[in-house]
Amino acid sequence: MNKITLKKEPTLLKLKDFSTINFSLIFKTDYIEDKILYPELINRLIITSCFDYKTGQLFSEAFVDNLAIYYEMYEIRKPDAVYLEFQFTLPNPKVLKDYDLKSAFSLIMNSILKPNTDGDKFTDYAFNHEINYLKDYFKDFKNDYYDLIYGLFYEAINPRLRSDFRIFHLDTLDKITSKDIYSYYKENVLNNSGLLYIQGDLTREEVKDLTSDYFVIDKEKLIVPSNYDFLKPRKTTQFVEKKFPITTSILYLGYIKEDMVENDLKYLILLDDILSLSAGLSPLYKKLRIDNNLIYDASSRIDKDYGILEISVSLNVSKKDIVLKLIEECFQELQYKNNLKKYVDEAINNFKLFLKRHAEYRQDKMSDRISKDLKLDSYSASDLKMYQEVDIDLFANYISKLKLDTIYLAEGELDERN
Repeated sequence: MNKITLKKEPTLLKLKDFSTINFSLIFKTDYIEDKILYPELINRLIITSCFDYKTGQLFSEAFVDNLAIYYEMYEIRKPDAVYLEFQFTLPNPKVLKDYDLKSAFSLIMNSILKPNTDGDKFTDYAFNHEINYLKDYFKDFKNDYYDLIYGLFYEAINPRLRSDFRIFHLDTLDKITSKDIYSYYKENVLNNSGLLYIQGDLTREEVKDLTSDYFVIDKEKLIVPSNYDFLKPRKTTQFVEKKFPITTSILYLGYIKEDMVENDLKYLILLDDILSLSAGLSPLYKKLRIDNNLIYDASSRIDKDYGILEISVSLNVSKKDIVLKLIEECFQELQYKNNLKKYVDEAINNFKLFLKRHAEYRQDKMSDRISKDLKLDSYSASDLKMYQEVDIDLFANYISKLKLDTIYLAEGELDERN
């Protein structure tokens, strides 16, 4: 049996007396727009059957017999790459006496190394079963106007961002063949180099004994984290207005800082935390809803990869002009240092509560480590220190340099309140 090449020794995050052993096997692959749905199909093909257990029922029975707890493959998309992450959780044999960890680990690894194939393709039975499952799953997705509007908003900011939204790629399912998908899997998993993270109550010697039959180490391979791809704002704000058969009108605003650099990310994240404070504390919600009763709801979100701050507001379309004016006032008021310091303190207190809850789930330490290694999204205690040491003057300056790049109004044709 072939082995998977790792770029370094498995990363062990030891947790004594932890009831489970958590595993994460990650591969970095190229971003290919017309293959954006491949990872979802691979997930279905790998976690539901394999060469030794050719049907979902047989694989499920083996999964239960081995007392396996969790198994899933995820994709993480970045501007220059797609990460394929196999996550699985097994019991800790030091807690569950007489548990055969090797047998359960072998089941999962064989499903990855020996998928349900017929020569140079997945078996027709497995492929047809899973492709039809996805087609049924996505059947109603095409009529989800809210996902469509969201994708069109990002497309308006920059046309190449359209590729990140699967709603624009659903028709490609009809073009995928079993041979295509196996070729992709073989190139990006079986013949690729990965990273293995293990968290739980194991020693280095136990990790080596558990993994040596399935992995080889090639320390010459370099670990190259993903890069950010910060956009530049337009010189003048663009306004896009379209009607959709929806019941509530939505106003999307996209902000981008001129000459964004990686150090600015802490300000982008903290600003989003401030705007996302609970309803009574958020300056955005307070001004638009509590003080003036102009909207139904408001929220913010960021895209760290491209440096975008997004604000979305559901509203009566007749209120859009006054809402836009008040949002501008909100950003101006945040530039006053005393005002900004008050909101920073609120965000820090909120973040401390988050970390307290976060600490109760120790398995999150592995996802934090992966996020740090690969520059993925993460929150940790080190972020709290960064927030506590934030320079208010520099933060206010960052806010002053945010440019409103795009206003996208999706007018609800079915909104009787318009």
